[in-house]
Amino acid sequence: MNLKHRLIRKRNKYLLLLMLIINTFSITSAFAQQSLFNVPSVETTEKNKYFFQEQVDLFSKGVANTTLDYGLGQGWETGLTIPGVNFYSGDQADPMLLVNVQKGFYVNESWKVGVGTQTGYTVPFHDSSTEFATFNYWNNAFDLNDWGKYYLGVYSANKAITGNSANTNFLAGVELPFTQNVHIMADYIGGKNDIGATAIGLVWYASKKWQFSAGGQFSNDHHSKDAFQGAIVEFTFVEQ
Repeated sequence: MNLKHRLIRKRNKYLLLLMLIINTFSITSAFAQQSLFNVPSVETTEKNKYFFQEQVDLFSKGVANTTLDYGLGQGWETGLTIPGVNFYSGDQADPMLLVNVQKGFYVNESWKVGVGTQTGYTVPFHDSSTEFATFNYWNNAFDLNDWGKYYLGVYSANKAITGNSANTNFLAGVELPFTQNVHIMADYIGGKNDIGATAIGLVWYASKKWQFSAGGQFSNDHHSKDAFQGAIVEFTFVEQ
């Protein structure tokens, strides 16, 4: 093989390596956390695609929360949320069956807004009656690229959700790059009630479809008999 052919082969190898590197970073930049631990994100499911998330809270009550969404297009999504399924505690609280709807839209390239609701009824597993439940929110996401993504919003929920009186309070969250595929994630729901909590942990973007999160969760009202704290794990599937 002459020198010219060797140089061409060497150049092609470098070009292939460069393409692989570019492709890797393109995939990474396409990652987007569909939701934080507890705070709804502003990301919406793509049209005709599905989103599934299962969250398990491993504290004294042992609670599973399930979400299935479908993308409608133009920033709209809808689906079902089933929060509060107790699986190893003596808590007699009923789970809920909620219809969720969210609209996401951009204010500019770095600022996105999500407006949504999760509304439905409690499921009479323990109590013979049902109760109307609704959680409504306006959330803002500010994407600063390598400096992270920051969330700030407000929510309003009724007694079936909060456990006491109707409550209006704020939401906050942050996602900071730790490595290429692992980010630090934390969120906060204001209020000393059944949903008021702080959560912090890590999210691993295993692929464009699969995300795995784990961390700790702590109730805002540490002195309440219903206060909760413990581990939280979550897996997410986003259809591509």
